[in-house]
Amino acid sequence: MNTLQSCALALLLTGIWTTAVAQRAQISADREACNNPKDAAAPEQAIAACARLLEALARGEITGPEGAAVHVARGNLYAVQGDVDRAIGDYDGAIMLDPNRAVAFLNRAAALAASGNIDRALADYDRAIELDPMDADAHMGRGRAHYQKKDYAAAVADYEAARRFARYGGSANDQQSQARAPVLEGGVNPSSGQGPRLLRYQAPLSQRSFPDDCHRFPGPRL
Repeated sequence: MNTLQSCALALLLTGIWTTAVAQRAQISADREACNNPKDAAAPEQAIAACARLLEALARGEITGPEGAAVHVARGNLYAVQGDVDRAIGDYDGAIMLDPNRAVAFLNRAAALAASGNIDRALADYDRAIELDPMDADAHMGRGRAHYQKKDYAAAVADYEAARRFARYGGSANDQQSQARAPVLEGGVNPSSGQGPRLLRYQAPLSQRSFPDDCHRFPGPRL
């Protein structure tokens, strides 16, 4: 190889290296912008960053699991803007890339429920809970879906699970007490120190008002 060829090869390698460095820097910046948008009210830049990351996925520059996370992040941005169809499309993409990503099922369930597709939402909540049985958000969302289907006993069970798993700041606890509307018998048991015992539901649950935060499906998560 003569001197001219050596110089040409060196320039080529330098160009390739420079391009690779620039691409890595762009991917790093896009990760930050996609996953941590600075202005949720104006998400266009974050959505564009997510789109570039998905292009990087197509080129093999990021992994499938990371691509799934990008779809979830962009879906969340669409969901916050009320673009439910696009949000569901991104959650679909996340699930195709990573069928065991519980949060993708959780967020798609909330989007489906918001669009009125309660049966599909329930199926997704079931899958999210199968993958992550202690996810309080999933139990809260499924409880709300059961409530909309008038399956009040199932709703109570999920609200109780949400209370156990994540201490929902009183929401699920309040939900439980109002949904059950118990008839209590007796005072404190002197032998155990425990309070009155639950005997039965006092009235049909359909006649009870649930707290406002239990009417809302949990918002999207990364």
